[in-house]
Amino acid sequence: LVREIQRLVEAHYDQALSIQQIAESRFVNADYLSRLFKKTTGHTFVDYLTDYRIHKSIELMKIPAYKNYEIAQMVGYDDYRYFSQIFKKKTGMTIGEYRGRTECASR
Repeated sequence: LVREIQRLVEAHYDQALSIQQIAESRFVNADYLSRLFKKTTGHTFVDYLTDYRIHKSIELMKIPAYKNYEIAQMVGYDDYRYFSQIFKKKTGMTIGEYRGRTECASR
């Protein structure tokens, strides 16, 4: 069940996902599913989803044609400001700092 949820995140990370909706679609209790996910992966569902989205955004940042707000939307964040806050919290860098660093490294 946990692996199925991980595959769901990998396939639909760009869409709104919640442990509640996944639990309902699998006919299990959301609290149970949340605890099972944390016990199995060591991460909460929200942290897992956020980490996956940030990982995907970093891959997309390698393509200079994409604007930052476009990348945010591509990985499931409609609010660019919120995405940039989450990005900084997870990576320790702003999006501009990260992209600037990777541009310098590719020269």
